[in-house]
Amino acid sequence: MQLILQATHGVVSDAPAFFKRAFGDSVAEFESILLRPHHFIFNRDWYERLDGRPQFEEYTREFAKLTPAEKTELVLMLSSRDPRFFSRLSSEAKHSHMRNMLHYYIPLSEEKETEIWEKQRKAVLPPASEVPEDERVEDAGLAEDAPIPLNPSRSKKKHPRMGP
Repeated sequence: MQLILQATHGVVSDAPAFFKRAFGDSVAEFESILLRPHHFIFNRDWYERLDGRPQFEEYTREFAKLTPAEKTELVLMLSSRDPRFFSRLSSEAKHSHMRNMLHYYIPLSEEKETEIWEKQRKAVLPPASEVPEDERVEDAGLAEDAPIPLNPSRSKKKHPRMGP
């Protein structure tokens, strides 16, 4: 659940469309989202709509081939290991479909994840010159390192009392 919220950058909306996109439209879809590899959840737009789509579609086809017993085995294997050691799991898989699935769960390197974020940012955000003037927002300077002055010396103005 926390990973889904991280992928939405902590934004939670009560709009039904937002909720269904984040958590699924049914219990089965919610469970399906939870069973996805970490990077497919965290980078959902990349894998569902952008350049990562072919890999996600391949994963979805392979996942659909798993029997209920294999899905249970997958959950047990993944939940019993630290993700850093997922690359070792294929040697423990009992079923060939499982061995085919486990490589999807190996975490991405930081470099690969950063590369996806950069490509996604370029694909989603139009160049500043293409943003209509009425939609531009002035930079609030939130990324700057300079501390924001709290202005404690601000004097309190006394307001004259209004008559009775």
